[in-house]
Parts: sequence; C-alpha cells; structure tokens
Amino acid sequence: MLNDRLIRSAVVACMLARTISAQTDRHTHPAGEKLGAVSFANSGAASAQPDFLRGLALLHNFDYDAASRAFRSAQQRDRSFAIAYWLDAFTFSHMLWNEEDLSAARATLARLGADRAARLAKAKTPRERAYGAAVEAFFTDTTEAARTRAFADSMRSVAAAFPTDLEAQAFAALATMLAAEHVGVFGEANRLSLVAASYADRVFRAQPNHPGAAHYLIHAYDDPSRAAKGLDAARAYARIAPSSEHAQHMPSHIFVALGYWDDAAHSNENAWKASRAHVAAEHAPATDLDFHTLNWLTYAYLQQGRYRAARILIDSARLALARSAAVGFDQPDARFAESQLQFKYMRETGDWKAWAVQPFDTTELHLPSTATLRAQRMAFSHVLETAIIHAMRGDTTPVSIIARRMRGQIAQRGGTVAPLERAPAAMFDALILRARGDRDAAINVLLKAETVADSVPPVGPVALLPVHELVGAMLFDAGRYPEAAAAYTRALAYAPNRSAALIGLALSQRRAKNFAASDTTYARLRANWSHADPPVLAQLPKSGTRSP
Repeated sequence: MLNDRLIRSAVVACMLARTISAQTDRHTHPAGEKLGAVSFANSGAASAQPDFLRGLALLHNFDYDAASRAFRSAQQRDRSFAIAYWLDAFTFSHMLWNEEDLSAARATLARLGADRAARLAKAKTPRERAYGAAVEAFFTDTTEAARTRAFADSMRSVAAAFPTDLEAQAFAALATMLAAEHVGVFGEANRLSLVAASYADRVFRAQPNHPGAAHYLIHAYDDPSRAAKGLDAARAYARIAPSSEHAQHMPSHIFVALGYWDDAAHSNENAWKASRAHVAAEHAPATDLDFHTLNWLTYAYLQQGRYRAARILIDSARLALARSAAVGFDQPDARFAESQLQFKYMRETGDWKAWAVQPFDTTELHLPSTATLRAQRMAFSHVLETAIIHAMRGDTTPVSIIARRMRGQIAQRGGTVAPLERAPAAMFDALILRARGDRDAAINVLLKAETVADSVPPVGPVALLPVHELVGAMLFDAGRYPEAAAAYTRALAYAPNRSAALIGLALSQRRAKNFAASDTTYARLRANWSHADPPVLAQLPKSGTRSP
C-alpha cells in the first residue's frame, strides 16, 4: 500500500514540476505565478503536493513567509506529512541575512513530535528520514558554527546517498554555504563556497530552471575574484522565477561584483518595482518595502553618474518612511534606509554637505540581546558612517571616540579580531592622523591596512571608505601621483569598475603625465557614465586634453 502511495506521489511531483510556474489551484496559488521548476518525490498525500512544491520553490527563492504558509497548508492536507514540517521549520532561519527565529523553528518541529526521535519515527522512507535528520542537526541546541557544520555534513551525506536527487544536491549547496559563513578563516570559507557551487552547478546543468540552482550559484560566486563564473546563473535567475522579487535582485550580486552597472541598475529597478507592487497589493506598511534592493539600486545609479535619479530614490525613501510610525530594530533595513542612502551619495559624489549631519550617538552600539545580528551590524555601520561624515566636515571627535573603542577591543581580543573590524580601525586612525597634519603617517597606516582589507573581498556595494581609494586620495594630495595611480589600480582590483576609483586613477595618471593611460581610464569612465546627468558628464575632459 505504501509503495503504491509513494509511486503516485512521485508521479504527481513530476507532473507538478513541469507546471509549478503556473499552478492551477486558484484557492492557494496566485494565477500565473512563476517560481521555477522543482521536483521532490515524497510520501505525502497527493492533495498536499501543490502546496508542498510551491513552498519548496518559494524556499529556494528565499520568500520565507510565503513558503511557511504553503508548507502549513500542505500539513493541513496531510497531518502526517513529516517533510513539510521539517522544511517549514527551516523557513525561520535566514542565516545569509543574519536573521533567525529559533523559537519559531523549534515550535514548528514540536508540532510534528515532542523530540527528535519521535519526529524521525514519523518519516515514511529512509530518504525523508535522512532529510529530517539533517534539519534536526541544524536546530540542535549548540553554537551556530556547530549547527551549520552538522547540517552541511548531513546534507552532503544525503546528496551522496541519493545522487540523482536534485533537491539533495540543492540543499547540500545551501547548507555548505551556511557553513562557509561561520568559518573564521577566509581561505576555508572560500573553499567551502566553491564546494557549494559544485553542488549547485550539478542541479543547474540537470535542471536549468531550478530556482535554487541559479540562486545558490550566485551566492557561491559572490566575490569579484570569481564572479565571472556566476554570470550564466545571474543572467538566468530572473527569467527562471519572474514572480520572485528576490530573484529579480539577486543577479545584481554578480553584476555589482563585476562592475556591470547598467545590468545592476536594471536588476534592482525590477526588484524595487516588484517590492512596491507587493506592498501595495498587500496594503502593507512602507516599512515592508525592500530597502535592501533600494540601497543597491541607488549605488548602481551613482556608479552610472545618475546623481539626480539617486537623490529621487533617497527622497522617495524619506517620504515613504515619514508616513510610518517609529521604525524599530526589528526592521533594520527600513530604520537605517535614509541614512545609508545619504552616506552612499555623499561618498560617491564627494559632496559631504549634501544633507545635514546627524548628531553622533553611540547608544546604537548597545542594542538589546534580542536584536538580530543583522540589526547589530547595521547599527554599528550607521554609527561608523555618521562618524565619517563628521570627519569629512572637519570634526574628528566622533572618529577619535570610535578609534579608541576599536583599539581597546583589538587589544582585549588580540588575534580573534576579524579583518572586517581591523580595516575600519586603521581607516579611522588614518583620518585622525590626516586631521593632525601627519599625512605621511596616515598613508603608512593605510598601506599596511590594504592587505587586511584584501583578505575580505566586498559583497555588494563597498562599505564605509574603501581603504585603497582613501590611500590613493592621500597620495594624490601629497603629490605622489604614480603611487596614487597604483593605489587606485589596486582599488579597482578590489572592487571592479567603481567610478570614484576610475576618476582618481585618471587624474593621478594625468598628473603623472601618463596621458595615454589617462585617456584609456577616462574612456572606461565614459562607458560607466553613458546615461549620466549632463552636469556629471561635464566633469570629463575633452578628448586629447592634456590638463587635469
């Protein structure tokens, strides 16, 4: 009896895999929804398959809330559908976003059974039990690093045991990426990312319309040094899942890493449009808008020289949030949206007086323990950005306060301080030294910090003040033009095709009387600025000009 049921479910799953992008169950699935093609043969009731497969596709697209609702609908249709509970629990862990609701995940597991043994006993096949054991390992009461390592080991074992199971390969890719996020050594994290890519690539080749395959390849290659390997996935993902807002944004991770600004802008324009449409359709508050996408879109416009369009986006964010109640730390993207966007505008344009500076306040460095890691990191970045704006306006007191704090932490923790903390500490020390008139000492501090910065390549828009560009600017001001050009060249290797770095490089080359190289660099900048505002284009010298 069970074997017949398994066969029927497998057949239903395969049939639905061909039509998951246009589900016919109008009661639970939006008409015409296209999320990609997934297939998962299982022991669940046939009536639960549409919801389960939709939830699976949504999960691969990181549409977690909708995925959870779909899995719960599948559970209602088949109370004994164990795998639907395990995957539902997983929707509460957004580790790549530095967010997780462990209590909700464990409460979902408790609805399946009182403990691990009771839950695993409800799996109807060895394969489903193996998936369940992997999820159970992920939610064990231990550290995040141990949990992600156990999950990755378990899912790789499932993938090895069931080599033709594309879902096992996809989840092995995701699990390995999560483990990479919790490795303190960049080299090991890089190795694990490539392992994750190998799993995702198997799925992408076997099923080019699988949403997780393209999605996870983008994440695994999200680094300027290897982003070119993710171009095929980036070009495909938005087409695979056009109904997913996140699928519209994710390709820009590859485009930004490569400096493809027109593609990055187009990707995030689509995602921002989808976000606004979703909020309007759901009558949701403005705080639910995808300000992460808006952040990336603004950054792309600034690289394109479309400063007016960038300001319009910033004004749009301000007006949208002005109609909302006070935004808490449970929505950090909304809380820090306006200040983040303003900082990016001032940094990329060099106009540090474009907006009134916010008072410097360190209280946001002490968030409640309930705040997510994402909220903590964004609050920390906000404080640093505010300090930088003050410094660029001549007041280095905030920078001095932060620098003392950072030096104290480095002294206390020694070798456990991550490069992401060491590089800003050096940058702040350099800003203080420059303000004191000791430019050479500031340059030496930054030159030493470049290696630290290079050890952690940027993911997405660069943060704070890029060390290579800052040392280039200081070398330029010191009249050391060939060295400044070399620093800007290193900056472009670190974060390809950034317009600010191209400007610095072209000016340095021209001052060093390397006119042919300068003309080539200006040509690259003109390509970035093919849609730039006329006043921005006016900054460029006419062809053949030999003055800075």
